Amino acid sequence: MSTFATLISQPGGKQSFHVDLTGLETVIQIVLRRASIFLGYAVRVSEAPPLATVSLGAAVELSVGVPDPIPPAERAAYQQEFRNWSIGQGLIELDQGYQRFLAGALDTRADIRSLISVGKLSGRHKPHLANTWETHKEFYAEAQPNSDQHEDSRFLRSLGNARNCLAHDAGLVLPRRLFEQGSMPIRWRGQDMYQTQLDGACILLPRDRSFQVETKDIGSTLEVRHVIREMILRHGDRIEFSQTDLSEIIYFYQTLAMQVSSEMHRLTSEAIDAMNAAKVT
Repeated sequence: MSTFATLISQPGGKQSFHVDLTGLETVIQIVLRRASIFLGYAVRVSEAPPLATVSLGAAVELSVGVPDPIPPAERAAYQQEFRNWSIGQGLIELDQGYQRFLAGALDTRADIRSLISVGKLSGRHKPHLANTWETHKEFYAEAQPNSDQHEDSRFLRSLGNARNCLAHDAGLVLPRRLFEQGSMPIRWRGQDMYQTQLDGACILLPRDRSFQVETKDIGSTLEVRHVIREMILRHGDRIEFSQTDLSEIIYFYQTLAMQVSSEMHRLTSEAIDAMNAAKVT
């Protein structure tokens, strides 16, 4: 990922500094949109009746032992495997896209700091080959060890493990996926909504459908509470993400991206202030 910081030559030999934060943010916006579409396809296509045949309409027919038509007793299982594989591909798109966004932010931040310290951009940048959770940790390396961002890095690792399990093992948890006391945890940040009724009763609203206000609800209050979602899976279990789970996971990545973007805006503002102060002195 290239940097989004540039120096622009002005008349008289002067140079101005430009950070294309809109371009950086566009990277993750495209990723979030594509991932949402892919995951939506994965879920909705699998809601249709299982296919009886998967033969391809081609002039040359190649037989690799796939029964055609697929035996009725096997159709639902194949459909579930395809759903899991497709969800895994959508989560790969989401995870790797966020890693590319982080790489662009890291390179841009390095150029901003180089400009402040030595008056020029840092130049060439090393490739960012680390996985997403390590790249996330690198961006927030200056934060306190117990900050939320370090916990989010652990969440990203668990989601990365889940996406590989879905994409490569049809969602079936195998021994190689176990990394926390013989289990495979999957965690992310989500939101619950509670309704406090007039009599003081506090009710957790369902996550799988919209809340429609009725006459009886007038006077009650709604409260959103941030929670940590958690699935603890073991060898032989199968990952099952609901549509709400997938929506929350997309929003989790979006929230992380918004925090990175906010930090980049802050750094850019500081750089402008520092450069203006240097010109005055």
